[in-house]
Amino acid sequence: MERLGIAESDFTVQEAWDQYPIVGQLLEIWNATGRYVNTYVDQAYPVDHDVQRDRELQRWIDASARENDGNVSGLPAMDSKDALQRVLHSIVYRIMAHGGSRMYRSANPALTFVANFPPCLQNATIPNPTVSFSTQDLLRYLPNTGTIGSMLHFYFVFWASPTYLPFVPLGGIDTELFFDDPTSNQASIDLRRFIVGFIEKIEPDTPQIFQWERYIEL
Repeated sequence: MERLGIAESDFTVQEAWDQYPIVGQLLEIWNATGRYVNTYVDQAYPVDHDVQRDRELQRWIDASARENDGNVSGLPAMDSKDALQRVLHSIVYRIMAHGGSRMYRSANPALTFVANFPPCLQNATIPNPTVSFSTQDLLRYLPNTGTIGSMLHFYFVFWASPTYLPFVPLGGIDTELFFDDPTSNQASIDLRRFIVGFIEKIEPDTPQIFQWERYIEL
């Protein structure tokens, strides 16, 4: 955001980011996942040396960076808690934010109203911007009916099908806990509680609590 010059003051009238709400929403998810990751790392790795001597962690990062394995560039050396927190925060945030793709509002009405959001041009010839068009000529550039149908089918697959595993367990936010220590499990509960509240805020009439996926699906 800093690199792109996106400042909160430029998109705020009454409440923070009320003129660019998706940025505020993603920042909420970023902050929530950061609290979760930091709590876990503090519990599992009390000091930097614990990170350095975790051989499984070191092998995982090494494989993630290799071209024929994970092929993820720019991963830092796992020599401190801060390095581990930054990597895990990035990964967990990306997975967590992807859950929003399962929400009804992720596609409707903005993306499914194709007349307002043409996704492509059906003519590969890019005209000079000074050229005048008749309505008939302009329509030749806009998406064909089949293209629109394919788009809608793609969107509907996400929000109109159930998740394999919902992020919030069907049994409640305090079930299916998997950490060995109560502090990390509480961090999981807190993150689940945040997601429930987040969904209820963006979909107050019909909150799709169990539509938010646990992993990146499809």
